[in-house]
Amino acid sequence: MVLQLSIVHEESDERIEVNIDPAATVGDTIQTLNSYWDLDDENQLYYGAKPLSADLKWIKSDIKSGKTLRLRKTSSVKKLPIELWKERINNEVEVLLGEGYNMYIKKSDGEVLLDVELEDISGPILIGKSIGFVFEHQFEIQISREYPFTAPIVSWKSNIFHPNILPPEEGGVVKMEYIERWGFSDDLLSLLSSIEVLLNEPEINNRLDHRICTEAAEEYLKDDV
Repeated sequence: MVLQLSIVHEESDERIEVNIDPAATVGDTIQTLNSYWDLDDENQLYYGAKPLSADLKWIKSDIKSGKTLRLRKTSSVKKLPIELWKERINNEVEVLLGEGYNMYIKKSDGEVLLDVELEDISGPILIGKSIGFVFEHQFEIQISREYPFTAPIVSWKSNIFHPNILPPEEGGVVKMEYIERWGFSDDLLSLLSSIEVLLNEPEINNRLDHRICTEAAEEYLKDDV
């Protein structure tokens, strides 16, 4: 059975859909992607914040069809010393908890996962052919070992109908200017605040190139007329 994945080239932000032989290795796929984008640098595939080993066979991975992966230049990735990395994340997570954010935290030496629940913030959903609103949302923040030199990856986990956010069954991708212009001095609190704003103030001109997001943008534009 063919594995169908969406691959994003981080430097260009170009996305392609690929069909992969499950018996192939991640390294085989990287070579194909390098040829497609005419890349000479050493690159690595990431699933969320997790780098995939080049010798891993897709059939032995936990990645299913429909998921989004990112191709990242390994030579361009900077890292804080491990203790400083842990200290920065611990401090930022403490700030989030102090602000009342509800989250489940999973830590390892290579990444931190935050399962966040937002409450009392309205967000759009599709009910039949009409727009409705919910006030509880779930999403995951994946913080890689390269944080804060690279932005966290946000994956949506609850129902949504939004120009910048795909519903979980379509991959849960979140596209927003705050992440795209991410810098070393940005932090998790500002990221969550920006997500709260995004829920009700979509970035129409920065919407995801997906049918659902296009339909959501059209609905927002109707309301503005």
